[in-house]
Amino acid sequence: MRIGLIHLIVALLIPTYLIYIFLRLLFIKKFKLKIKYEVIRLIFLAYLICSLSILWFNPVPNLEHVPLNIIPFKTIISYFLDYWGGNLSFFIMVSNLLGNVLLTLPLGFFIYIKNKNLSFKQILLISFFTPLIIELVQLSLHFLQLGTRIVDIDDIILNMLGIVSGYYLVKFLFYRDSSKLKVLNME
Repeated sequence: MRIGLIHLIVALLIPTYLIYIFLRLLFIKKFKLKIKYEVIRLIFLAYLICSLSILWFNPVPNLEHVPLNIIPFKTIISYFLDYWGGNLSFFIMVSNLLGNVLLTLPLGFFIYIKNKNLSFKQILLISFFTPLIIELVQLSLHFLQLGTRIVDIDDIILNMLGIVSGYYLVKFLFYRDSSKLKVLNME
């Protein structure tokens, strides 16, 4: 992570937190203030700002064409083939593949905290459309010559895996202990 990206994240976090705190204090009578909910919301805001900063504001070399992959598993397979062929380090392969999963894993946690009763179909739809929107914004940024990432169907697949895994990981962990479930009840 570059120093410039860290500065950007901090520059976005501070005003966002201040605006959030101001709005919460403004509406404190209408919406009861509960510290654990506020902490979870602030953590979620930090997660969103960090994720979007990494996805959309982290500069990369400017390309003259839109880097686009619409062939499922092409990038994933190429990482493995390049690794096995000695053209790619294990660290780069794992960090790129696992990074896409880990980037959206917390989103699955937050979705579960907000709505524990989603069907598998609903979580699949959410986990499909969220990374699709991310990739469409990346494509739009390329058309505006502000592109920062490759638009890749494999990112959608890996991000879907992260969201679904995060949702069901939390569901599994808290299903076993109903007292923990009450702690996360946001309703």
